[in-house]
Amino acid sequence: MGLIDVISQDDLKRTYKDWIEDAVQKRNHIRESRWTESVAVGSEAFVLQTKEKLGLKVKGRKIIEKEDSFELREPIVSYGTHLAPENTVLSAQNTYYWSLNQ
Repeated sequence: MGLIDVISQDDLKRTYKDWIEDAVQKRNHIRESRWTESVAVGSEAFVLQTKEKLGLKVKGRKIIEKEDSFELREPIVSYGTHLAPENTVLSAQNTYYWSLNQ
């Protein structure tokens, strides 16, 4: 509870409700990718600690500094060109012909 400066669960419930009501009133209900696409978001120390604790589960993920916080997330890459040879093999096997004259 110390991370968000609340004393009890009831205090946390009230604080969370206030956050939601504030966001709705401001019409600030857009998706923020840092919260939905990151493994961890917060201070540099918190993100480093999370990465260390998760070990191999977060292999290949990088710590990115954005605005006022840090994020642990996968690098954004295009799936287009580097998978073309593998996808070509799957294309012929991934076909289903419908019989329209039954």
